[in-house]
Amino acid sequence: MASKLTKETFLNLEEVLISKSRIRILKVLAIGGPLDISEIKKRTGLNYRSIVKALDALKQMRIVGEVHPNRSRNFRIKTENLQASAVMELIMTLDDLRPDSRQDISI
Repeated sequence: MASKLTKETFLNLEEVLISKSRIRILKVLAIGGPLDISEIKKRTGLNYRSIVKALDALKQMRIVGEVHPNRSRNFRIKTENLQASAVMELIMTLDDLRPDSRQDISI
């Protein structure tokens, strides 16, 4: 039986991007995922508690999922979820548009 689409089915973009911690975690997962918490900590500079809180929220929104290779907990962006893929593309695109990462685009 197909599930009924409702307004609640779709992610609220503000909810996903509400914190810098979530954005930083999504960036490192987009570039180098799947990663475990210690690697996320190393790459983002965030503390353990902030990472766990952000990952819990992102997992609840079905943006991030857990994989368990060799009994470790790794996290990845759920690219099979179209909304998660769109969020990942948005973050990567916006990051590419930062003035310090822009290539010369003389007209």
